Amino acid sequence: MEWILFDKVKRRKIFYIVIAIVIIALIVTINGLLRNTDSLKKEQNFSVTPNNREIYHIISKFDMMPSAASKATPSIVHIALDKKLSYRRTLKHRQFGFNVYKPFRKHYQSLGSGVIVTSDGYILTNNHVVESFPGKIRVELGAEKSYRAKIIGTDPKTDLAVIKIDEKNLPYMKFGDSANVRIGDVVLAIGNPFGIGESVTMGIISATGRSNIGIVDYEDFIQTDAAINPGNSGGALVDIRGELIGINTAILTKSGGYEGISFAVPSNIALKVFNEILQKGKVERGWIGIAVQNMNYGLPEFPGFRISRGLLVVDVVKGSPASISGLKKEDVLVSVNGIGLKDKSHLRNLVSSASIGEILNFRILREKKFMEVPVNISKLPDDINIFDVNR
Repeated sequence: MEWILFDKVKRRKIFYIVIAIVIIALIVTINGLLRNTDSLKKEQNFSVTPNNREIYHIISKFDMMPSAASKATPSIVHIALDKKLSYRRTLKHRQFGFNVYKPFRKHYQSLGSGVIVTSDGYILTNNHVVESFPGKIRVELGAEKSYRAKIIGTDPKTDLAVIKIDEKNLPYMKFGDSANVRIGDVVLAIGNPFGIGESVTMGIISATGRSNIGIVDYEDFIQTDAAINPGNSGGALVDIRGELIGINTAILTKSGGYEGISFAVPSNIALKVFNEILQKGKVERGWIGIAVQNMNYGLPEFPGFRISRGLLVVDVVKGSPASISGLKKEDVLVSVNGIGLKDKSHLRNLVSSASIGEILNFRILREKKFMEVPVNISKLPDDINIFDVNR
């Protein structure tokens, strides 16, 4: 009997010892796994090279695209002619001796796209989208909402226009800073091509400050390879934050279709035009009253000058700000407020964007001597071009 009890006690002790060993083994194993995980994390962190970080950065930018698109798309509208077209019955096929027709109606003639920029219905678009149909346009928001639109003001010189619909609490797009865009930045072009509905295309910034193209008077375009098709005019060029950095305006093409070169008016210009139209009903631009031509001072006949470009003054309007300030024919304009002048279009944009009454400091070359000439900016007369001197 005692031996039986002893065996039971012994077996119980052995059982408890086995259980303890199993528990200890589990604890050791879990501990080891946790340590290995920490080591792996440290190794992974340690192995992140600058090249890997750059790859992660690029991937994260592309991951932001869906968010930017979903944020921006609700602010895009379709602009159409405010005239419904009647139903047209078209033969689809013949079956069992009966003609089967499918009713087809195009709701409104598509004109282009626009971007809601305020919650109370102000919309930015291109002038060429609305200029031929004053008071006869309609705005479609999504698939269900449609509004009569009123033209608030236009600016043909930048191909921009402001229209308005009577609605409150609308989704609107925030303005980004187009001065910060860089060549190679990923962008989205959002509009309503061919009137089929809101569509998003992706590309990169190909160039900035594009001018001398001959599209409008004041050109400082953002160039992109994001596809812009008919009906996309007036739509948005959007950065990875879903902010407006440009109004899609034109494409360069030989075939009439998209070929990889698209242009957008920078958001900083669009914002200035928008504010001027809201405040004054039109855009007032600066003017100094000179005619200039591009020059290259890297040529051999101009040795010793540390400038590669300049603008030769070929005429000065009598009584103009330039004349009053002392600018003369044959002066070479080198810079404005310390900004080196690239070409005639660059000067045009700098002067036109200056506030009326603002003083711009011109650095000029006259008779082989550099001089500083302050010029008080005046308002551009309505009947002349910024460099027109035939007065």
